[in-house]
Amino acid sequence: MMNDREIRILLIEDDEDDYLLTSEMLSDTYSKRFRLDWASSFQDGLAMMTATDYDIYLVDYRLGAHSGLDLAQAAVSVGDDTPIVLLTGQSSRDVDLAAMETGVADYLIKGEVTGSMLERSIRYALERHRNEEQLRLQARML
Repeated sequence: MMNDREIRILLIEDDEDDYLLTSEMLSDTYSKRFRLDWASSFQDGLAMMTATDYDIYLVDYRLGAHSGLDLAQAAVSVGDDTPIVLLTGQSSRDVDLAAMETGVADYLIKGEVTGSMLERSIRYALERHRNEEQLRLQARML
């Protein structure tokens, strides 16, 4: 269960309409404890990821010349283990498998996602991340 503090989300999405839609979906959720920041390009997203502490990233699959998976790999390469939820316009088994291999926490199809689905995906990704961190900490203590 999410605590009472605000969840800091970075949306990396090159389409302003999708940003506005995501913002509206989050404002209509049960918890309403989300702060959504927006980066409109791969480069801006990468810069914001390294400059600001976020709880979770929502990343569009198509980001111009790069993909959301490229961004996820870049984050991992600099030691950023913040959970990532990949957003895409189309379902693709290949993208789904590549997302899992990259370590993406979830994969949502934009045209099918609702506010409650997005909230649940965020909640599950954050809970899984907390559990993994606890396991790593316990392993170090052994």
